Amino acid sequence: MKPSIAIIGATGAVGTEFISVLKHFDFQFEKLYLVASARSAGNVVSTPFGDLTVEDITYFDFSAVKYAFFTAGGNVSREWAKKAIEAGATVIDNTSAFRMQDTVPLIVPEINLDSFSGQKLISNPNCSTIQLVRTLAPIRDAFGLNRVIASTYQAVSGAGTEGVNALHSSLLNSEESEQGESEPFPRTIAHNVIPSIDRFMDNGFTFEEEKVRFESRKILELPDLFITCTAVRVPVFRGHSVATYVETKHPIDVERVKHVLRQADVVVCDQQEDFPTPRTIKDCHKVYVGRIRKEPDSPTGLWLWVVADNLWVGAALNAVSIARELENGA
Repeated sequence: MKPSIAIIGATGAVGTEFISVLKHFDFQFEKLYLVASARSAGNVVSTPFGDLTVEDITYFDFSAVKYAFFTAGGNVSREWAKKAIEAGATVIDNTSAFRMQDTVPLIVPEINLDSFSGQKLISNPNCSTIQLVRTLAPIRDAFGLNRVIASTYQAVSGAGTEGVNALHSSLLNSEESEQGESEPFPRTIAHNVIPSIDRFMDNGFTFEEEKVRFESRKILELPDLFITCTAVRVPVFRGHSVATYVETKHPIDVERVKHVLRQADVVVCDQQEDFPTPRTIKDCHKVYVGRIRKEPDSPTGLWLWVVADNLWVGAALNAVSIARELENGA
């Protein structure tokens, strides 16, 4: 029997991508519900599955669905996820609301599907974390991991529709003011890079940087792994990049690194000049790795340049893949 599903936050940047992912991968469902706040309720959205009317979350009957994909922000998830579960739905949450709770599985299906054991609440990791661990996991298995230093270069769509609109606006008005009145970033984003994503913590790191640290440890099942991050917002509409330095337990062989990455369904850009960029990657459902090089001063040092579509690989695709695995009996 095909499941009925709901997308909560269906009119947002990630919510709309869920619809595209469902179509692209021919996810079989009985009925699709689009759910959002009262502000969007009643709007009719044209989708590959027909015109659908957005429903108000306040009145939505979660007992009508098997899977509820939450994409509307942490506050919405904290308020409504429990109610959806009590109504019988399995919640796959795309926010940071529950990721670090010990009882909530944080799943990347290619890596740690076995950490799911029947829970009704599953967390989808942070967008940068997903593409990073997709490359780290096969390296962990082949060489072991001692240390990871990552610098993320994150597109404005990671901040939702508001972030995309801010880049459009600031490209037109960047010379008029240091920061637009409605801009969600602490500096004007056009022609700029901003080393500040999410709020600052007491230790000087941002919450985005801490998410990469703690989520990677949880997914890779390496609670003591040394991993640190600097997260940077860049004037790119779509696609995150991560410059990653890895120190392994055993000496690195670059050709074997490429082999294990390919075996893990990662696209390896073999020639150094053929590096991936957000604008040039061809498949939005793939993780790309280029600039693979051994550190000259360390037999266990490795550099990687990792690029992926943050709205697909980093959000909608991973969540839909979780549901697909559950339907297949995971």
